[in-house]
Amino acid sequence: MRACMPQKSIVDTLPFLAPLSKRVKWFRKQSDDWFEETDEEGKRLYSGGAPGERWETLVQDLDINREKYGLSSHDAVWTTLSLFMAAQETTSTALRVFTLAMLNNPAVMKAAQRQLDSICGDRPPTFADKDKLPYIEAIIKETLRWKPGVPLSRLNRVSEVRPC
Repeated sequence: MRACMPQKSIVDTLPFLAPLSKRVKWFRKQSDDWFEETDEEGKRLYSGGAPGERWETLVQDLDINREKYGLSSHDAVWTTLSLFMAAQETTSTALRVFTLAMLNNPAVMKAAQRQLDSICGDRPPTFADKDKLPYIEAIIKETLRWKPGVPLSRLNRVSEVRPC
């Protein structure tokens, strides 16, 4: 929980910027404005967001457990925002890796397109089509296995190589 707690300035959130703070005072207004916009977006998400956004469950859980974790309303807003930003970043990373993989493997991309065209035709795919698109599902799983957006396990080292 502490990793998601709000701070008083961007330097508190990103301490590696501290040595630069005096040398880039001209940037202070811009970064403070960004920080304020981010805070407002977090408040909007925490208060229910736009119609159709699915933050209700997360916000309800935070409200129920706020006292348990000793969170103020401001802390809960920033926790919600931190989780939202993390989800956004991992999704965009996965999409970038997928795009690069398809550009490097045009035969795989063409096979996936053929499967998509045969099942969906001109309409966009839906979750109802998932079971009919095993090749595309395998590509997605392989993309996430090959280059996950976040480390999923610690690195291991081989201590001994044994011939098969």
